[in-house]
Amino acid sequence: MTKRYSTRLLTAAGAVLLTPGLAVTGLAGTALAAPTPHGRISTVIGGRGGPAPATHVSIGPCALKYLSGELYFSSYQAVVDRVSQRTGLLTSIAGNGVGPSGEPEPPDGTPALTATLGGACGVTVDRAGNVLVAGGARVFVVAAKTGTFYGKRMTARRIYAVASGFEGVADGKGAISGGAVDVQLDSSGNQVIAVAGTQKSSHPEGDSRVFVYAGRAGTFYGVKMAKGRLYHIGGSLDGYTLANAVPASQADLGVSIGTVRLDWAGNVVIADQAGNGGGPVTGVVVPPQVRVIASRTGTFYGQRMKAGYIYKIAGGGTRTGDGVPAIDANLLGASGATLDHAGNVLVGAASVRVIAVKSGVFYGRKMTAGDIYTLPGFSSAASVAVDTAGNVLAASYSDIQMLVEKAGSYYGKSLRASRVYTIAGNGQLHSSGDGGPATSAELTPAAVATFRSGSQTAVVDEWVGRVRVVPGRTGTFFGRPMRAGFIYTVASLGEPVSVAYDPRGNLLISDERSSRVLVVACKTGPFYGQKMTAGHVYTVAGGGTKGPESGVPARDVKFEGGDTPIAVATDAAGDALVIASSGIDSAYQVWMVAARTGTRYGHTMTSGDIYLVAGDGTSGQAGDGGPATAAEIESQGITVDGYGNLVLADESRVRVVAGKTGNFYGRRMTVGDIYTVAGGGTQTGDGTPALKASLGFRVLQVAADPAGNLLAGGYNTVFMVAEQTGRFYAKAAHAGDVYTVALSKGIADRLGDSGPSVGAMFNATGIAVAPQTGNLLIADTFTDRVRSVSR
Repeated sequence: MTKRYSTRLLTAAGAVLLTPGLAVTGLAGTALAAPTPHGRISTVIGGRGGPAPATHVSIGPCALKYLSGELYFSSYQAVVDRVSQRTGLLTSIAGNGVGPSGEPEPPDGTPALTATLGGACGVTVDRAGNVLVAGGARVFVVAAKTGTFYGKRMTARRIYAVASGFEGVADGKGAISGGAVDVQLDSSGNQVIAVAGTQKSSHPEGDSRVFVYAGRAGTFYGVKMAKGRLYHIGGSLDGYTLANAVPASQADLGVSIGTVRLDWAGNVVIADQAGNGGGPVTGVVVPPQVRVIASRTGTFYGQRMKAGYIYKIAGGGTRTGDGVPAIDANLLGASGATLDHAGNVLVGAASVRVIAVKSGVFYGRKMTAGDIYTLPGFSSAASVAVDTAGNVLAASYSDIQMLVEKAGSYYGKSLRASRVYTIAGNGQLHSSGDGGPATSAELTPAAVATFRSGSQTAVVDEWVGRVRVVPGRTGTFFGRPMRAGFIYTVASLGEPVSVAYDPRGNLLISDERSSRVLVVACKTGPFYGQKMTAGHVYTVAGGGTKGPESGVPARDVKFEGGDTPIAVATDAAGDALVIASSGIDSAYQVWMVAARTGTRYGHTMTSGDIYLVAGDGTSGQAGDGGPATAAEIESQGITVDGYGNLVLADESRVRVVAGKTGNFYGRRMTVGDIYTVAGGGTQTGDGTPALKASLGFRVLQVAADPAGNLLAGGYNTVFMVAEQTGRFYAKAAHAGDVYTVALSKGIADRLGDSGPSVGAMFNATGIAVAPQTGNLLIADTFTDRVRSVSR
């Protein structure tokens, strides 16, 4: 079996993506030079996306709120944005796009765009234009301007906590509440907060609840409240009852709750998503439904209601289709709800449904009061909103769609009535920005590579299977004009996992899905024994019928099953393409495709053929000091250093296959033999001799800097094996010793940009080095960016 990993893990440093085999190689240009002083980290590719036309940006919307000509939405990426109804331009409001880190929420006064939000899926706007965000254990405010709000002095565009205390509230039986999922403001300035339930094995299941954080003293929802205090108005932790017309605080809302909204009378309208209510406590199953907590006694939705009591207005029944009574309907979901200008309740789930509050013609069809109807054209609706023109907006998985009520110009487009249009989102998650500045692009970088002489960087965008490049100078590359510092897609493949530049600027890619090593030609010409056209993709190895064996044409080889290419590198002269592939029984071997006839690593090779250069097909680390082809290896990342040696990220060690006989890394080596140069010992800490060091983690990728130092990384650490004495990455280094040059400690509320690389937030799935500057580049799947550490 092949040993592969692609699992998000939660560590002390936060969620990380563990993906071995993502080797990188090459050198980056001056366009990616990081700022001084040494050892500082910065972002060079990736970020929030925008400002840009909203349809060009990757989004994952989970809550919508329309107010005063702007559509506000929060995303699963824990960011908050807004889209202008007039221009269609997207502007970021809050969140750095990193998502929940498991660390404390941002402290008051944090710049909103650098804040790490805890699952921000609820948003609203107050009368002063401040944006309220429900995120985890707090409700936050992003101040629109400097002033005093919610009893706090605030600075414009900074974030402040204005409500808390609802997460972890216990019922005396061990069940606890989860985090805030939505927040709305009523006419009295109270915050109405939806809090999710919990499903944890360590204690009984806790159900969803609704709280009010009182903005002023008075009686609200049947509860007498004091200003600045938190009050429970709906839902029971242990799932008390599903009955109608009962005190709302006794109601079973299940573990999943969607939105809360206020209707024209001030009643709280709840989209109850459903879920097992109470689990081991009651075992009651809560169906999807729309429910109302009455703010005052009166008749609403055709029912007589009492202040503070809860009433079902839709769902929980068995009837399907349109024109049936809403209270008898079987809703497929109820993740979001809102009110339109006529007072009808719109419910979002697999589609958008309308609960008619009175009889009449709405959305081009005749409706009867109390019945439920489906609006056509929506694929899904996690949340719904209605703008000033009466257009219905729905958040789907990766975009926001709109049903036009009346023909006109909206969101920067001229639109026709009764049709559905996309007004935000490019249909992709975590991938956008092609043709724009690299620092405004969105991506999930699994590996990064840099061109030795062309000031260009390539990155594998794992989420969508793309290879993207950022040129350091303006020119024509891969058959198309490109602008310096902008990002472009040059290949869309099945599952690219590693990328490398050859000396001609072509991109070599190992693609797991096709089990091939591919090349994207930078310019037209003969390469690897084939005539190639700029920008086209060609097979270099794989796609044949034979299992890998030395001396056969590389394109006759069939990589499959246990022999999938997982990493690729090239040497400095372009003489060879080196492939690391997983072998039988989770072992690894390294193969080479000779670019020209000659001798490599002690083996005579013919141009275009493939040869084994390391690994005997057995998993392990035995064989040091002998022929590399007879050694056990577990290499999942490779590069070629400045001496022409093959460097392996080999489990908990860094190993070298000598490209020639000589002295390297403080020891005598024989061509073709394999040696450990770091790891395998028991000592830890900076300044430890490399061969006595215990690296303490699985090494996944390696790179070499211009000074000859080796860099090796994995998970939340990048360390250096110093080849010479000097100062590198803010470390005073002694030749032959090991030093930590980047370490993620999962610091919340900031990426760490412009700060020390030790202590920043990142997860290294790929590394490379810039040639002119020696800066370290990290493909960071924690923050979805490529980061640079200044040398």
